[in-house]
Amino acid sequence: MENTVFFSCHYEEVNDFRVEVIKNCEGIKDISSFVDPVAWRVAKKSGEISLRALVTAEIVGSTVTAVLISENTFHREWIRYEIAKSVEKGNKLIGIHLNHIKDINSETLALGKNPFDYLGLCKNTNGRVNLIEKSETDHRWRWYPRLDVGIISSIYVYRYDVMPLSDVVPVYDWEKQDGYNNFGTWIENAVKV
Repeated sequence: MENTVFFSCHYEEVNDFRVEVIKNCEGIKDISSFVDPVAWRVAKKSGEISLRALVTAEIVGSTVTAVLISENTFHREWIRYEIAKSVEKGNKLIGIHLNHIKDINSETLALGKNPFDYLGLCKNTNGRVNLIEKSETDHRWRWYPRLDVGIISSIYVYRYDVMPLSDVVPVYDWEKQDGYNNFGTWIENAVKV
């Protein structure tokens, strides 16, 4: 089965030059999906249930979720939800920093924080795996509130304390690690794990 990639990024950034560089890369167009900004705005006006349905529909047909990381990705609640739904479904995950891609003015951005540092898995004493998130204010881990039940993850959780997703999810830099030529390898490596 061919791997299909769902790109998780803030909907306002879908038309950003940096995201466009990735969207227009040869070999990506035919195996990927981005949430349409217009569909996102319509769902947002309808409320949280519509947004959840939109995200779920996009993720259902994918096998890999690539989170496009910019300066503020780490604290966007819907990016966290897309990651959570991807973990729940069993998608493989990767992160890609966009910050070193030059924009139309040849400028780059400061490196964004890794969103996988803020989501983790925890096995409870009855063996159930739950998704947890780190608070940005007090940095304490709490149960992730947007999933109704504990999850059984495709990521093997070997301990009872917190395992941040950043321990097991590879993160690349599109520009510095030549994403144009290496993206396919990143996806293949994620699927093998």
